[in-house]
Amino acid sequence: MLRGSFGGCKREGLVAPIGSNLFRFVDFMRKSGAVDEPTIQAETDRYISWPAQALSYKLGQLKFRELRERAQKALGPKFDIRAFHDEMLNGGTLPLDLLEARTDQWIAEQKGK
Repeated sequence: MLRGSFGGCKREGLVAPIGSNLFRFVDFMRKSGAVDEPTIQAETDRYISWPAQALSYKLGQLKFRELRERAQKALGPKFDIRAFHDEMLNGGTLPLDLLEARTDQWIAEQKGK
């Protein structure tokens, strides 16, 4: 629910936080009906005070998908999405280059099994 509700919020938030776009963002959120007014205000305040946060989330999402697709292609039928997610999340918060190195190492280990 949360991911679906905020999916549009994140996309709109990438272009919304300045000037009249801010009003479009608030209007979009209200029309979507996915969240209540306090949440809309909190999201708006967050985008104003930390405008690059939505972009960083999106870049992380895109990199994670790229790495998952790389692992799927490299491992074929040996790919286990649960094991992949466990391995990626067990590393904690990592810069994307370290996550990529972790993925490459995991792929090599899985091929050796």
